[in-house]
Amino acid sequence: MAQSIELARLSLISVETLPPLLEQNIDPAAQLHSIAPGSSYTQLFDHARAGNAPLNLRAPWPSPRGQLFWTHYLGREPGGTGGKQAWNALVPLRLAPCADIALKPAGTKCLAEGFYFPYGMAFVLTVTIENSGTLEQTVELGYRLRHDKEYSLTLSGQAAVDCKYDQLASKVLSYLRTIAFGPNMPAGQTSEGPFTVFTVIQASGINPATTVTADSDLHKDLDGATRWRPFHRQVAPADLADSSIDIMTSPASHVLYATKRGRAIWFPNYFSASQEKATLSCYHRNVVLASMLADSQTGVLKIAQPLCKANAALPSHMRECAKKATSRLTLAYLGKTTTYRSASIKEQIDDNGYLPVIDVCRNYFHMDPPLTPPAAPTPPQPPAAPQNPAGNQPQNPQGGQPADPNAN
Repeated sequence: MAQSIELARLSLISVETLPPLLEQNIDPAAQLHSIAPGSSYTQLFDHARAGNAPLNLRAPWPSPRGQLFWTHYLGREPGGTGGKQAWNALVPLRLAPCADIALKPAGTKCLAEGFYFPYGMAFVLTVTIENSGTLEQTVELGYRLRHDKEYSLTLSGQAAVDCKYDQLASKVLSYLRTIAFGPNMPAGQTSEGPFTVFTVIQASGINPATTVTADSDLHKDLDGATRWRPFHRQVAPADLADSSIDIMTSPASHVLYATKRGRAIWFPNYFSASQEKATLSCYHRNVVLASMLADSQTGVLKIAQPLCKANAALPSHMRECAKKATSRLTLAYLGKTTTYRSASIKEQIDDNGYLPVIDVCRNYFHMDPPLTPPAAPTPPQPPAAPQNPAGNQPQNPQGGQPADPNAN
């Protein structure tokens, strides 16, 4: 049977941190002027739970039960989470759909979500791909969705615009910023390109026992689905061992493939079982939410870091957000049971150079010791051999004339 990818998902995550929110420099006439400080965010979140928040914002979980990511992240069923708990855990508010986006490739559809934090925003675009051919062809389609002009964006009161993903993300983030905080809110600090998550959910013609081997076509496809380079089958992939995240109690054929700004989820034992469709969809969503929170919370610390490093006073709301973000990222990095645990988050923090930023803030908030492992001690050097004075000949060990180096 020929290989066929029947259902796959690609999520692209772009975050933006807004310094004026951290400094509480918000237009009082703005729709979301109450997003900061924490006391007013608490009330805003409670309004969202009751269905009467500005912009029709909602809690980020579509139902109060069965949301495994939020259950683990919060340590409780999310339905009972009030504004105070949401503020302490930096839970965002959700706007979905947040934009009218049409896709050009056949067999694709998308969901555009906006998330508002007490310190910034995130835009998550999830594309569902159906009957896209082989894995190689599906990754090639993903490349087009990442780099080509495959989107048509229609914003309120504006004509449709064809654009690439980077242009799309910039326009949607600008729109989310404007409707929430007014036209005078400046653009914030954004992540280093989107973080992507790609998952094959249903497929046929694949032996579930086949493992991924180094430099194989499957290895190159998974690498292509995280780095989105052209002609991915013709270029060397990243090292397989370094890019494979350990998954507890999983078959050897299952791979969570990780590069700096992407994840590819390949769990072939679940591809042919219709009842497992929800399992892979749920896992994809968990990785998306965990990746979004890691990027967004680190965005706060990047802004606070220079002041923390100088041991300077932080504005009160920035201090609260930075302290909470430092705590949440520490829990995730250490894999504590009091949050959603995934080695993918630790890898994301390590690969993107976030750990030194977290450690600066941990030191500022007296959260010792640092997470960065101590450097290995330098081994002692042997004593240097004594130097002969310039021009001296080596001496005969028995005394007398200098030794002849050419003597037998």
